[in-house]
Amino acid sequence: MSEVKKRKNSKGKSSLGDDESVKKEISGDLSVKKKDKKKDKGGVVQDGKSDGDVASTASGTDDPPPKFGPMPKLSPHRLWSRSALIIGLMTVVWWNSSKKNETPFAGVTEDIRYRSMKTKCSATFDKHVSKFAGCIPNHCGRLVTDDLISPEEVFALNDLVTRGFSEAKPAAAAVLDFSAGMLKFNGRSVDVYKLNKTKPIFHREDLLLFQSVKSKLMRMVSSYFGVDYWSIHLAAPVYLSRLTGKGSQHKTDEYWHITVHQEVHEPFDYSTVLFLSDFNKDCEGGRLIFTDGDSTNRTVDPRKGRAMSFTSGTENRHYNERVTKGARFALTMGFTCDSTKARKDPAF
Repeated sequence: MSEVKKRKNSKGKSSLGDDESVKKEISGDLSVKKKDKKKDKGGVVQDGKSDGDVASTASGTDDPPPKFGPMPKLSPHRLWSRSALIIGLMTVVWWNSSKKNETPFAGVTEDIRYRSMKTKCSATFDKHVSKFAGCIPNHCGRLVTDDLISPEEVFALNDLVTRGFSEAKPAAAAVLDFSAGMLKFNGRSVDVYKLNKTKPIFHREDLLLFQSVKSKLMRMVSSYFGVDYWSIHLAAPVYLSRLTGKGSQHKTDEYWHITVHQEVHEPFDYSTVLFLSDFNKDCEGGRLIFTDGDSTNRTVDPRKGRAMSFTSGTENRHYNERVTKGARFALTMGFTCDSTKARKDPAF
């Protein structure tokens, strides 16, 4: 009995040992197969790892190798030249997109008897003038003519310009305000009427000249816009301006910003500008430019004796082009529908 049990126990141990040996053989075969697979996939195997595995382990990263190879290297010169080219192209695109189309409305070589352009009146302009009978225009817009002011009047006005600005120092913009009797430049103001008592600047004939020019400008406004001549009145300010290419020293020198006369000169309902310089002869630059809502800038070249009239609302946004050489002179005169804001003729 005991022998039988011993035999059984010995058989059990041997079979258990056999099972363990079989397991070891199987696991060994599997590890060999795994190594063989790694060899087939690409590489010499070292301790169960491929060359790529060893390299990645050594570098301390698990990133896969690049798929498209190393990036090309550019020399500093080529890199700089390409950057400059890109910046240049971007600048050209920006400039073309920001700059409106320009269309000449009145060129300096043209002798214009009558040229006009109608525009839609702004709501604020309509609302304001509707309160004054006889002052409501048939339409809004602008008019230019070279046949209104005589050559003799232009000559006399230029003589007044010479005398009027004799006390003004060099400045980007200088204004002789007849309404206030002030000569303004570089943030300074000189009382010219007071100065006139000790140093004669104005002549008696200047008042007659002023009244003649004023009457002609009023008739131009009345005729083109269809308003009653007696319903419009001289408004302040009335001024001569001198624009140059000097650097601005004061905010008031910056004449090149877009403006609306009814906003900066509140009494103005109808504006007139009389040029006293020739474009590309007396000055380079200095054009009067209207920025219209159709993305077009319409330009008016300065020409001696050229008169222009336009409604003073936002339908006629405009600016003076910066002068680059010489000086541009002009007379600006506005008219109001409100008789309570009327001004007398200057006290020359």
